[in-house]
Amino acid sequence: MLSIDKDNKPLNHATIGYAAVKDTSAIIKMLKMEKLSFPRNLAFAWTIKPEKEKPLIHELMAIRITTRDGLAPIEGDVIVDAKDTISSSGLVILEMMMNAEGARILKRFTNDNIGNDIAIMIDGLVYANPQVLDQIPSGRISITGGFTKEECHDLATMIKAGKLPVAVKVISDVETVH
Repeated sequence: MLSIDKDNKPLNHATIGYAAVKDTSAIIKMLKMEKLSFPRNLAFAWTIKPEKEKPLIHELMAIRITTRDGLAPIEGDVIVDAKDTISSSGLVILEMMMNAEGARILKRFTNDNIGNDIAIMIDGLVYANPQVLDQIPSGRISITGGFTKEECHDLATMIKAGKLPVAVKVISDVETVH
């Protein structure tokens, strides 16, 4: 199912569609067909969490590739710590701390993407897609919303486990898909 409005126009956000878990690999295979023409800097990724109302349905997200080599601008090797916390208002927060190189990259990356959503990905799946509200000069990221305490704890544990293929990429506006 495509993510469209009542006039059959694509909605202006990164979610471009929904599918049953059993159909996800077939859909990716179709999207990679030579006959389909997408911008070179566009990739697709599924969310790790199914929809709350429909537990066997996942979101397909459009991801904009922003580096020449196609790799994420920020990867797990620059993340020195990750933890789950709870704010005074009860929000579950994922906090990540970057090393000096990661902080430098993060500062430039967030400055260039204020107002855009970014994808926190592990093994090609989107675990979180927060919006960049402001430049982050310190190398410390706080992500709120969309996590249960257990999910946030598990994600922080995976990130801390070592140099995992954690990737931070820009989630494309749907406008680039048509």
